[in-house]
Amino acid sequence: ILMATERHVPTVGAAFGCFVGTLFACGLLFFADASLPAIIGFATFQGASWGVVSIVRPSLARDYLGQDGFGLTSGRLAAIFTLGFAIAPFAAATLWSTGGYDLMLVTCMSLSIIGGLMLWQTHQRHIRQSGKT
Repeated sequence: ILMATERHVPTVGAAFGCFVGTLFACGLLFFADASLPAIIGFATFQGASWGVVSIVRPSLARDYLGQDGFGLTSGRLAAIFTLGFAIAPFAAATLWSTGGYDLMLVTCMSLSIIGGLMLWQTHQRHIRQSGKT
């Protein structure tokens, strides 16, 4: 899908779609009570969204943070991203044990919304500063 739409959808649009996809994936588990179709839908949307993240992350970094020192910038971003991946299972387990499965899913959905809003805000700031869309 990404290859077929790359000329029509900017990188930021694909990235925003990742946030929507992860929100939808968690929503399937939250609202569909973990039925088999919901689990399959979750795996599809979660997997597709994270697959696209690995493609658009370096492009967004270059677009918003510039080409100068791209290797250093990418390395720093990767360290933060990897730290998040390392902490996530512990955080999810803590949420689950203290507030239950629903709290964990609501937190994941909330983080998807927050991430999407932060991306939108960053994109709007970039447009104002550079005059680019």
